[in-house]
Amino acid sequence: MSKFYITTPTESIFKEYDVRYAVGEDLNENTYFTLGLAIGTELQKVYQLHTILIARDSRESSLRFNQALIQGLLLTGTRIIDVGCVPTPLLHFAMHDLQCLSGLMITASHNPASHNGLKITLGGKNYYGARLRSLFQRIRDEQLIQDQQESGVLIQYPTDQIIHKYVKCVKEDVAITQKFRVVVDCGNAVAGYVVPQLLSALGCEVIPLYCDVQPVFNNHHPDPAVEENLRDLQQAVLEHQADLGVAFDGDGDRLGVVDAQGTIIASDYLLLAFALDLLRRQPQAAVVFDAKCTQNLSKSILEHQGRAIMCKTGMAHVMANMAKNHAAIAGEFCGHFYFNDRWLRFDDGIYAAARTLEMLSKQKQNIHNYFSHFPKAVSTAELKIEIAEEDKEVFMQQLIEHAPDFLHGEFITLDGLRVHTEQAWGIIRPSNTAAYLTLRFEGQSPEALQEIQDAFAALILSVDPDLEIPYDFNESVGLHM
Repeated sequence: MSKFYITTPTESIFKEYDVRYAVGEDLNENTYFTLGLAIGTELQKVYQLHTILIARDSRESSLRFNQALIQGLLLTGTRIIDVGCVPTPLLHFAMHDLQCLSGLMITASHNPASHNGLKITLGGKNYYGARLRSLFQRIRDEQLIQDQQESGVLIQYPTDQIIHKYVKCVKEDVAITQKFRVVVDCGNAVAGYVVPQLLSALGCEVIPLYCDVQPVFNNHHPDPAVEENLRDLQQAVLEHQADLGVAFDGDGDRLGVVDAQGTIIASDYLLLAFALDLLRRQPQAAVVFDAKCTQNLSKSILEHQGRAIMCKTGMAHVMANMAKNHAAIAGEFCGHFYFNDRWLRFDDGIYAAARTLEMLSKQKQNIHNYFSHFPKAVSTAELKIEIAEEDKEVFMQQLIEHAPDFLHGEFITLDGLRVHTEQAWGIIRPSNTAAYLTLRFEGQSPEALQEIQDAFAALILSVDPDLEIPYDFNESVGLHM
């Protein structure tokens, strides 16, 4: 008899792309047990499938939740292949290698160690939006198989074996023609099991930084999209006179890069480098990117006879647009990279690091000089405004309605609100993973950047005066753009 019991979770744990929440009353072993019942039932009823792979990250709660999830799946008669504690890209790789269309990853990605979550793929379909909500509905309606434990099977797949296969496969695909010295910062997260081994196999001299895998992230948060989290990497690159520094998030599907002078290479400019490299080989190729990326990306792609495809942020949206436009590569500003030319299309920060080194090894100039020739703009990092989850939708509706009173230019509502003026652009969109709004700005000059930031601040405060603007602005700004 199971030691867990069925519980109806709060709907707020179901985000747009995955399950994600703080561990505690609303996310615990019983939640995962119940999710196991719902997923196993969905797998059989909707897809007529019985096999699923599961993996987990290194968080303290992940092993407990893994055991509870397995118990729920077993009661539905599911055949489970547990690949152990590996990065998310290795789960996707294992699904491809074992020809299994379904996989579950226990992780909260770049969220704090006190959070956890679940990424779900069933029948080859990523579960997000309506599909994810259907699981919640199944639980609420008590449409759950619970009596097939006799046919449930658990297979422990050797974790070292899947890592070895992954390293071997990447090594066969990627050729690095220079001997690079690389600092690798895994932030004490699960990528530490794979990245040093892979880059060493590719011929790099690896200098590990926080590559010992821990259940907590004591040195810094594993989120390479936040500049503060790259400070130690920047310092280590300079101290060791390394050619490059690479950093990864909590489950290894995002990449951050620092050049030999300790300069952070923004992810949208790294994507631009990949795009130009691709277009030299494949003229007219499509490149997909999310709405937070620099305007110089689409401009440069078009100038080099490529097809620039902007889409909403999020793996599901990026992959759908890649398929629709037959795109070879894609990326997001937060550090997700997707390769469909020689790889498996899913986002993989570890493979992206290998491809970065391969691309840079072909250049005759040093890495810093190579990126210094790219078009320049003055831009911000991703900024955040805290807002209650239940207030996001109404706020964005009102913001878009009032935007013409504060901004003039091209309005793009593909993902939140992005506004292009002659000298700048800005975006505000609701986060799909946490209770905040994200903003980003870029200008052709510091003055143009400040001007669009001022206009957005005035617009935001006109809708909700209590929100805290995360940058300095001119409070006297009205309609002026």
